[in-house]
Amino acid sequence: MAVLKVQNSEIIRNNPVLKSVTQTSERIVDAGLKADTTSFTGRAPNVQEVSEMISEYTPGFLNGMKKMKDNISEFQNIMINSLGTGLIAPIFIKWNPLSKTDEDTRTYTAWRQPVSAALAIGTQAAITLPFAHAIKNMAKEGMFSEKLNETPYKNADEFLKNLRDKNKIVYTTKNLKGITSTSNMDEQSLNNLINHTFDDLIATEEKAIKHYSEYIKQRASQGEYFSKNADSAKEYFSKIQTELKDISSSKDARLYFNKQIKDLKNSNADKELVSMVENLRDMAAYNPKTKPSVWDKIFRRKPNIENAEEINKTIIELINSEINKITKENGLIDKYRGKTAEEIQEIAKNSLKQEVDECTKARDYLKTLKENFAKNKLTVKDIEKNILDNMSSNSRFKNKEFAKEILATLKKYTGNNISVFKQISGMGVSLAMLPVTCALLNWVYPRFMDIFFPGLSSRNKAAKANAEKGGDK
Repeated sequence: MAVLKVQNSEIIRNNPVLKSVTQTSERIVDAGLKADTTSFTGRAPNVQEVSEMISEYTPGFLNGMKKMKDNISEFQNIMINSLGTGLIAPIFIKWNPLSKTDEDTRTYTAWRQPVSAALAIGTQAAITLPFAHAIKNMAKEGMFSEKLNETPYKNADEFLKNLRDKNKIVYTTKNLKGITSTSNMDEQSLNNLINHTFDDLIATEEKAIKHYSEYIKQRASQGEYFSKNADSAKEYFSKIQTELKDISSSKDARLYFNKQIKDLKNSNADKELVSMVENLRDMAAYNPKTKPSVWDKIFRRKPNIENAEEINKTIIELINSEINKITKENGLIDKYRGKTAEEIQEIAKNSLKQEVDECTKARDYLKTLKENFAKNKLTVKDIEKNILDNMSSNSRFKNKEFAKEILATLKKYTGNNISVFKQISGMGVSLAMLPVTCALLNWVYPRFMDIFFPGLSSRNKAAKANAEKGGDK
């Protein structure tokens, strides 16, 4: 077995200290973790886990941008367009070498752009934001059609109970008068939703199989390095292990590994050795915070993490544990020492054989079960019982409930529909506001210039008067 990159969610999931932190705070903020890190065991995470991991460990400002995109994308577009209008356009108007107008006229015209941008934000955003918020609330209250209706999963427990006991998904709709009624998702739509859920689960297993094939290649490549450099590798990693005894924080460990990587690259060290040290460095990328930053306050995040000292200790222990698996007797170095290329390939394959077999069996089973569902009109309860009876020993189905997967699929598709509807309707609202914005601009701008730039304003009026006078001749 060789050093394997897996998602950071494995580190959190397998360590009680870090796991407890994720459960007691909304998000581990500014963790700084990369998409993958060093590990010698593990499985490829499913799509939902990857999504959660990305949300947890993406730098805060990127999460903030994503939140803006998901929730107020119309406002984001207005802001970007307004910034372009207010900051960039005036530069080209003021210093346009091709313009034949005088400097005062160009300056007067240039100032129109930032005023226009401010009005656009003030008028369009003032309508767009409440409109987007209203759509969100209406979707939650069931005031739209089923494709935009979030009421089925307002109560997750009730959703799962209806699905398992009655094989139904219940919608609540409310009209403008506040009168509510209930209806069930039609049979064809429910079947389509279940088939989509099967497709998502099958795709997850196929991706995992593909990932494992890449992992095997990586392990074989690193195994070749250990095979040819066993003694020097053991000496190098033992040295690291010794020096890490004086390091107590993830930040210091990260700085230490950065220096090691720099030294290795300067000495033209083998790329596999550099890659393994980089992976260890990535494990130390986690950086617990105890005080909120400016961005935390802006995005209302909760960065305060208890037991930061204990978390740092856990990170260092994890790194030492991974290095120990390399250097210990009969560890990775000894396992690959002096092995031929064929033997290395065999060891690499065998190291992940169980994981690949379980993914393959899970994929094939899901395909068969999907066909059985269509042929015999199985209920959700039947599907879950079938999985429990036939695949309970497969780790890919551990803690996996098909009804909950359907819930996640419905949330995903409904959320996508709402997002598209918000964008399209938001564009319509923005376009409808343009005449109002233009009329307001024509009224505000001359008065703005009279107040703040009376000199430019009077000269512009004089120039216009002369032009009109000349035009009468």
